[in-house]
Amino acid sequence: MKTTKSEIRRIALDFLSRTNPPLDKFGLEIAIAKALARERGLAQYNDGLSGENSVMFDEVFWDLIVERVISPTDRDQVRFRLHSAAWENLKKLEQARERSLL
Repeated sequence: MKTTKSEIRRIALDFLSRTNPPLDKFGLEIAIAKALARERGLAQYNDGLSGENSVMFDEVFWDLIVERVISPTDRDQVRFRLHSAAWENLKKLEQARERSLL
C-alpha cells in the first residue's frame, strides 16, 4: 500500500485537528495506517505503516515539528536519517548563504 507524502500529511492533519487527536508518534501512525486501509478497502491492521510509507510518515512527522504544528516531548532521540530532499535543501541553503554574502 504505497502512498504519497501529501496523502499522509493530509490524513495526519485531519487527525490532529480532531477533538481528541493521537498524542504520540505511534498513535498517529496507527491512525493513518487505518485511514489508508479504510480508504482503499483493505483489511485493518494495527502494526503501523511499512516500507516507503513508513519513511514518508517519518518525514511528515518531522516536517510537522519543524513547522511548529506538533512539539516533541522526548528529547532523548539522537538518531536521525537524511530527509529525502536533503541534497536539494542543502543546495537551497547554500545558495541563500551565497546571496547573503554578496
